[in-house]
Amino acid sequence: EKMDKQFLIENRKKLMAYVPEGSIVLLFSGSAPHRSADSSYYFSINRNFYYITGIERENVIFFCSKLNGKTDLALYIDKPDSLKEAWLGKMLDIDEAAASGIENIKYKESFEKALNTMLMENDNCSVYLDIESSQWNQPLSIEQKFAKELRRKFPHIAIKSIYNQICEQRVIKAPEEIEN
Repeated sequence: EKMDKQFLIENRKKLMAYVPEGSIVLLFSGSAPHRSADSSYYFSINRNFYYITGIERENVIFFCSKLNGKTDLALYIDKPDSLKEAWLGKMLDIDEAAASGIENIKYKESFEKALNTMLMENDNCSVYLDIESSQWNQPLSIEQKFAKELRRKFPHIAIKSIYNQICEQRVIKAPEEIEN
């Protein structure tokens, strides 16, 4: 059952009302854990990512900035690859991604450069990641690895977790969620 586009738009509005001006929010859909050379374990979507985008696909990045009085949203997806599709089935395409209500859809290869430029131009902004607090000895999540890399490249930028905020938002069920 697909989530309603209007419901997703409202979820994003609430999320963006929470973060202050001068913020960037990044959410990762995740990927299936690798098992062996040509197989992976079952992919299970990051629930917070799904709540904000309605997308249940691997390797997608939700990007939102609230900078200089302007809010921008984008999704970064993998570029179509016929070889990959032959083995793994149809990949997420622009039309399917646009069903989220996010019109700005880009390919992932342009993500780092776009983020880099934005961080260079807004050097006092905060980056919010969906970081769930975990046990000390657990392997690092995608978000934790990303935070580590971000801290290395931009040591002055504040990295914050938006995990609790999205979880709190998810607790209050909308009528359409209850019907499903």
